[in-house]
Amino acid sequence: MKSKLFVLLRLVLLISCTNQNIKPITDDEKASIKLEIEKFLDILADDFNAMNFDKTMSRSMSLNSSNIWFVTTKGKILSYEEEVEAIKSQPNYFKAFKDYNYVVNQIDILSPEIAVATITYSVKLIYKDDSIENHPKTAATGIYKKIDNQWMCIYWHESSSGPEEVISNN
Repeated sequence: MKSKLFVLLRLVLLISCTNQNIKPITDDEKASIKLEIEKFLDILADDFNAMNFDKTMSRSMSLNSSNIWFVTTKGKILSYEEEVEAIKSQPNYFKAFKDYNYVVNQIDILSPEIAVATITYSVKLIYKDDSIENHPKTAATGIYKKIDNQWMCIYWHESSSGPEEVISNN
């Protein structure tokens, strides 16, 4: 856990040290950025509900860089390429995402181009074999960077107590 926190802190410090001319952000600017991040997360949620994973990747994570890390609920660290492959393979496993609900718990604005959002969510995954995996409580933290005037996820970490599996005969 300490190593993950160290990596996250190092990433935030690296990003914050790249721009020496950062002026203080006004409360109005922070409110505007929070709305942009919330809208961005709503669009991603719509993509997941529609199982439109290609759009999710192209909208949110198109910065192909070795600096992007995805830390899964099982603690596996994926590169950008591994995450793209995992997302692309998902339609082969799932029939649907059901009951996907999320709450934005906190958004911290570090600069006009960097924000950190913490969300909690629940989702039911229906696999092609009709088994259902229920994830009632999952938390995720993402670091977002504004690139070419759009928000991109540059770091994602999920934590979960694990799925509750339910077998369905439908």
